[in-house]
Amino acid sequence: MTFSVSGWVFLYLMFGLVGLWLLAEVFLQHKARLLWRVTAFTGFVTVVMGVVGASVVVIGVGSVGFAVGQIFVTNSYRRGYTEGWTVNRRRPRTGHRSVTPSAMWLTDVAAWILPARDRCRYSEEWRSELWDLATAPRRHQIAHALRNVIYAWPTRRAVLQGQHRMAGER
Repeated sequence: MTFSVSGWVFLYLMFGLVGLWLLAEVFLQHKARLLWRVTAFTGFVTVVMGVVGASVVVIGVGSVGFAVGQIFVTNSYRRGYTEGWTVNRRRPRTGHRSVTPSAMWLTDVAAWILPARDRCRYSEEWRSELWDLATAPRRHQIAHALRNVIYAWPTRRAVLQGQHRMAGER
């Protein structure tokens, strides 16, 4: 089978487009291991070299490399793999540390329930606990702050009883 000049131009144009797509996949897709993305790209480039050099063996080797790489890329993607390397990867916000304002407000309310001379100490302690939960979901932070509000009343009672006992010992 012989191709006309326009047929060869179209074929090489398509090779170029697919090659750019695979190269973008190598550099930008994080849902497959870099090894398998590079294997698929290298197999494709080998196929193109086989077509240019008119070598059936080189085309066959490139096809096998491309197929193996794409199979592993597809399987990684389907299994939910997300740890692959990319040039400009946006990391998930799991490492983002912030305390939700409503949890901080609830912590301040809990500290306000306590006697004035103990507020600062408990406020610092409870805020520190909130910052330990800063990477946790907001609902966990709010639940923790609500527990502080609930337990602030028994804590107030215990602190006041301790103050009365210490005053009686003098």
